[in-house]
Parts: sequence; C-alpha cells; structure tokens
Amino acid sequence: MLKLPQEVKYMGILRNNKLNELEQNESTKGDDDVVNHYRKESNLLTSEQIIAIRKKYRLTQLQFAKLLGINKDTLISYENGALQDIAHDNLIRLISDINNFIYLWKLRKYMFYKDEQKCVEEENKIAF
Repeated sequence: MLKLPQEVKYMGILRNNKLNELEQNESTKGDDDVVNHYRKESNLLTSEQIIAIRKKYRLTQLQFAKLLGINKDTLISYENGALQDIAHDNLIRLISDINNFIYLWKLRKYMFYKDEQKCVEEENKIAF
C-alpha cells in the first residue's frame, strides 16, 4: 500500500475519496504521483502555474506573498510542489486576472515601500 506524504495528511486531504482511492491503487508509483494526480483531479494550480502568475506581474516571492496576504514560506512551498489549500488556490486564480490584480493592488499597495509601489505600477502599467 502506498503511503501518502506527510504534507497531504496534515492538510486533511485523507477525507477526499479520490485520494483514498489513489492510496490504495497499487499501480501508483511514488508520493509525487499521488500528489500530482490529486492536484489534477481537484483542479488545483500547478507549481509552474503559480510561478507564471507571479512572474506575469513581475513580483518577487515576498511581494506576491505580501499582496496575497500569505506567508512567504507558504508561497515558496507551493512553488516547490507542496499542495496549496483551496482558499489559496482560489485567491491565486482570481489574482491571475489583471482586473482583480489591480483591485487588490489598490487595496494593499500601502504595505509596500514607495519605490516598490512605483516599480510595480510602472511594470504593470497601472494608472491612478
């Protein structure tokens, strides 16, 4: 029987029937396969997609995490392959739309230094 990675167990995903079935499937090879299959079945963003969204706005990991209101280490773990929770996945999906990005930026830009504000606004052509 395949053992699930600790991060999956800690996230409480064992309650999900799809993942329980995967855990018992003898053809599944390795923890990464289980996590990737769960990610696909649950329609979660991949690490590559999360990175692409961040880079779309030319933000550092710290800036992106700050804008999203999540811990930088949490974002780094998502970008390195950890499973994100659905709330964070939804937030990242929503911010991938430029209108949502601008809306959130206008609400949270005060959290950034003035030079960071100017840089982000110029890079993303945000006019006020």
